[in-house]
Amino acid sequence: MYEERNTQAGIMIYKGSMYERIAKSQYIFILTDGLAEFLKKYDLAKSMKLLGLLIKIITRFRCALGLQKNMSIQYSIKEIAIGLNKTDQEILTACSYLKELLGEKKRVPLLNWVRTPKQELNTLSIKELCEKFNLTMGAVMYRRKLLKGNET
Repeated sequence: MYEERNTQAGIMIYKGSMYERIAKSQYIFILTDGLAEFLKKYDLAKSMKLLGLLIKIITRFRCALGLQKNMSIQYSIKEIAIGLNKTDQEILTACSYLKELLGEKKRVPLLNWVRTPKQELNTLSIKELCEKFNLTMGAVMYRRKLLKGNET
């Protein structure tokens, strides 16, 4: 065993080297009974936060225990924030900057769409608006409501 540490949850995490490995710089985390019980009790995000381990390590343990079917997972904003020790808002801001750098087009907000055919939204009937803009009745009524709410 190379290292042991106590986590926020009171679980001991053991880090050791595999005897088959040639390079001594390669270490693994050891799955103990206490850690297995903890992982069965809590979900992925909570486990990351309380144990202070990377999502990759926790996912590997969960797969070994049969709690998760495969290693490929979708990261939520909350999981990324926990893993990087950032707030959700910082992650969302970084995401928008990255989209801008990659040249991804921004979505036009619905409110801007409502302002463009403003006169038509007020004068045409719901059925005519549905046909003209290829929208459902619910979508037309929602856009009218947005327009009225924005005028006041």
